[in-house]
Amino acid sequence: MKRSLASSADDAASYGTGWSRQIYIYQTCLKGNPFSPSELDSKTPIADLRCAFKSGPAGIVISCGDRTLRFAAHLISNWRLELGSTLPIQVVYAGDGDLSRKNREQLSRIAKSSLEFLDITTVFNDTILHLSTNWWAIKPFAVLASRFERVILLDADTVFLQQPEVLFSHGAFLNAGALLFHDRALRRYAYPDRNSWWRDQSKYASATLNKSLVWNEYHAEEADSGVLVVDKSRPDIFAGLLHIAWQNSHAVQEERTFQKSYAEKESWWLGFELAGANCQFEEHYGGIVGWEDQDAENKRVCSSVIAHVDEDMRLLWYSGSLLRDKQTPSKSSDAYVVPQQWMIDAQWQKAENRQSMSCMIGGDVIDLTQQELGILTRSIDKANNIDSAFGIE
Repeated sequence: MKRSLASSADDAASYGTGWSRQIYIYQTCLKGNPFSPSELDSKTPIADLRCAFKSGPAGIVISCGDRTLRFAAHLISNWRLELGSTLPIQVVYAGDGDLSRKNREQLSRIAKSSLEFLDITTVFNDTILHLSTNWWAIKPFAVLASRFERVILLDADTVFLQQPEVLFSHGAFLNAGALLFHDRALRRYAYPDRNSWWRDQSKYASATLNKSLVWNEYHAEEADSGVLVVDKSRPDIFAGLLHIAWQNSHAVQEERTFQKSYAEKESWWLGFELAGANCQFEEHYGGIVGWEDQDAENKRVCSSVIAHVDEDMRLLWYSGSLLRDKQTPSKSSDAYVVPQQWMIDAQWQKAENRQSMSCMIGGDVIDLTQQELGILTRSIDKANNIDSAFGIE
């Protein structure tokens, strides 16, 4: 690791900040057997956590609450019924107030196959972490708590055009044990204090960071945490996950993490970086899937989503749900429109507000293939049926 770890709370108290305090907070946040939060006398909470997942299993973890139930149902239908994925799925939530029993049962019926549900508050001490009131912070803890050794973590509003299983064969994942995806390359020099703080934290930049537009050209955002893939059997990756979880503990996120990032997303690469873990990003920064603007002077594609490709430059997944605009509150006649074109490695034109679409300009406009259009058309048909089952009119 890049910095030594102190081994006791006394060291943490004397140092005050840095890695010594981090290990102290690890022990506090992970106190007790991780699957038995009432047992608060464990002296080895991290070892207990490591023993909670077994060698070999791979699966998908979704952080889902009542507010994202509709998207999660669409996503699971997309995998299971359209793409034919057979990976086991754990749905992670923070108590009945986050995802009700009724909605868990409804989600299981939609899936038409067994789903596993994991209440994160039965694993970690929520009195300390406040995960039940902080949705974004759940994600790294969900990865740690999952029984899977190899984990694909997904936001509920992602859409796949290939089976998620292909992520486990991605070269970056096989090489490094952690695959992250880039956000959009935009807003250069917009947050100089943020860029300076990252540089101050990462004094010895890795090969991955040295290729970063955030690091080299002072862009605003590095990671799109809608999808990431990790192998917890690798010690450096496990250590990195502990660092990321620490960054998203209530006290730290309030003081620092959410001040230097939109939600938890930049904590992923920073945690791996500071733990000396060899994570890797996809080669390309985020692209777009949407519709060509025929009236624009220069060719551009517009929508409300961020798209990502595989190693062969084929569309793999995008964020933002199957809806034309995921802020749409009802099943209106134009709520679902199949996107037609996509673009990548070009210039972003950011929308002024969330109600407007962003565009990408200056690149090649690429038509979706008939296979891709078919996947999305059938997934939207299934999403409409799900909406009817949920009573969304």
